[in-house]
Amino acid sequence: MQTRLPLLLTALALLAACPPARAINVGVQDGSFYTPGVETALAAQTGFTVGTFNSCDIATLSQFDVIVLYGNGSCWNDSVFEAYVDAGGGVVGTPWGFNNEGYTHAFLPYSVNGSNAIFSQALNHIVVDPNDGMLDGVTLNLGDAVGWENVSGVTLDANAIVPVTHSDGDPLVAYFEYGLGRGVYLNLHYITSDCSLAITFAWGEQLMINAVTWASGEDFCDGVDLDGDGWTDCDDDCDDNDPTIHPGALEICADGIDQNCDGATDETLDN
Repeated sequence: MQTRLPLLLTALALLAACPPARAINVGVQDGSFYTPGVETALAAQTGFTVGTFNSCDIATLSQFDVIVLYGNGSCWNDSVFEAYVDAGGGVVGTPWGFNNEGYTHAFLPYSVNGSNAIFSQALNHIVVDPNDGMLDGVTLNLGDAVGWENVSGVTLDANAIVPVTHSDGDPLVAYFEYGLGRGVYLNLHYITSDCSLAITFAWGEQLMINAVTWASGEDFCDGVDLDGDGWTDCDDDCDDNDPTIHPGALEICADGIDQNCDGATDETLDN
């Protein structure tokens, strides 16, 4: 597992879920029509600390590894969000990010030319890549009532990944790397109280967990033991191409290598 400051490839048809390799500090934007479902769901998971924020200045945002945005939030500042992600932060955007806050945001994986509000409608989607790690543990259910933004004129960033779309081909999930950070847009309502919310469904909760985890800098694991040592990237094997390196391995002193994947090299018997 690789991590970045404070803050895809896949090989199997079914990917193994990886818990965060470190505690992820998440800030959920507060504001009008706020509901605490995302905050509550993440706080219940191992490996997350969660709070809310209502100021969009860099000092506030820098307290978090990942921020979750919505278009009815108490503030919106594209230049600050862009600087935050460019420096290594993670953003998970949700509606009405386009409908209320403009059609182009550099820190999000796509832009649009227009947007119409869908407050509640039966989910109708197309899974483009069922093996994508963002969909690990996620089974979207046709017909579930949920709101989203019916956008037009989508322009994807060249590096954007879209594992699932709405039935009209518009991204339902999109993500990309931006600068040193990462941006995700979940085109499903998660926070706004007058809409049907994806967080009320098990698949929606897992999708948010996956999005926040990836946005924090954690890469998806595939559960494949490449070096045959009995440990995989999902088990925190820090070099799956070397069978002498894995959690619990014998640490060799003075070789500059972290054999036991504890984050330190060349431990002595005294430590």
